[in-house]
Amino acid sequence: MRYLLPVSLVAALALISQSAAIAAAELKVEVRLTGIESETLRQTTRNLSDLSVKNTSYTATTQIRRTAQTDADRMQAYLQSQGYYAAQVEPRIRRTGLTVDVIFSIELGPAFTVDNYTIQYLDSQTDPRPQDFDVLGGADKSAPTGEYLSTLGTEFIAHLWDNGYPSASLTRQVVEANFGKATATAVYQIETGPKAQYGNIRFDGNQRTHDDFLKKYFVPSAGETYSRQDVDKFRARLASTGLFSEISIQPAAPSQDGTTDLLVNLEERKHRTVAIGLSFA
Repeated sequence: MRYLLPVSLVAALALISQSAAIAAAELKVEVRLTGIESETLRQTTRNLSDLSVKNTSYTATTQIRRTAQTDADRMQAYLQSQGYYAAQVEPRIRRTGLTVDVIFSIELGPAFTVDNYTIQYLDSQTDPRPQDFDVLGGADKSAPTGEYLSTLGTEFIAHLWDNGYPSASLTRQVVEANFGKATATAVYQIETGPKAQYGNIRFDGNQRTHDDFLKKYFVPSAGETYSRQDVDKFRARLASTGLFSEISIQPAAPSQDGTTDLLVNLEERKHRTVAIGLSFA
């Protein structure tokens, strides 16, 4: 027995089948940015978009919308790292057939000027510590990038390491923006621990080499102010002996008397054997 379907139902099923095929087809994504006049900045920002640079297949606008929002968040973070702290990025999706236009609408805002740098020490210490970046030759009070601000903090911590603070660390780095004046303050929150002088040198792993012999490669004397540069030179001198395959030197936590021991972990090279043959006629 055969059943005949009404013509209207057959047409409806065909339309549904056609719509399903269109929905499952690969979509063509077109990306455009608005709101940035600089060609260089616009292209650099565009290259952060996965929709723009990755050859990914999409069959549904929901996938594109999700990726577009991730792209927008990434673009906004980048623009803010370039000093545009008020930047806003909003993705808009528009589909026509199998083509999906993704328009990132960008409100760039002004390029902020960092007119103040603040160092906040989170721990109290008796020894005076640098209160500004003059020890590094000053800081750039213009429109520095996030990379510059991060590098400045790293260099300041390195300065503390080289001047008696082996435990110094950058706890937090933030930019406080004044949107009314388009200016900002860069704030560095730092813990230094106490200022330290050299104490003892403790070795581990030197089975065949005496401690007293190795200590001769360390030039500063006990009681002198700790410096990472001294430690790096000590490591290089030990390496020059050719006795060790691995050398690790770490400062111990400063004790209450202000001294810090150097903890030297070594791995000695294997013995080399030389065979000599003699013959007599």
